[in-house]
Amino acid sequence: MKVYDFITAHPDSHIRIIRYVPAPDIIDEHGNLSCGGEGTSTVVFDSTTGDGDLSPDLMLMDIINSPEDELTDDELTDPDHVYELEYMPDEYWALWR
Repeated sequence: MKVYDFITAHPDSHIRIIRYVPAPDIIDEHGNLSCGGEGTSTVVFDSTTGDGDLSPDLMLMDIINSPEDELTDDELTDPDHVYELEYMPDEYWALWR
């Protein structure tokens, strides 16, 4: 799902968009560096504070987490809840595999 698709499905919700950069932190069975889940996260847009820029490029990024599946029932019904959308920059996709 793209960031744009999520925003379209949740037009009145607060969102926080997070840039996730994976780090090669394990060695796979072939002896190559691979990503085991570690990395750095940077908030690039937050609708609650107005920080960041919701650029067209950002709107077309693929969301790598499942923001709706990670919520409790109380959070789903809370109108002030902030959905956190994570994406990975294009140049890191080869590293992710």
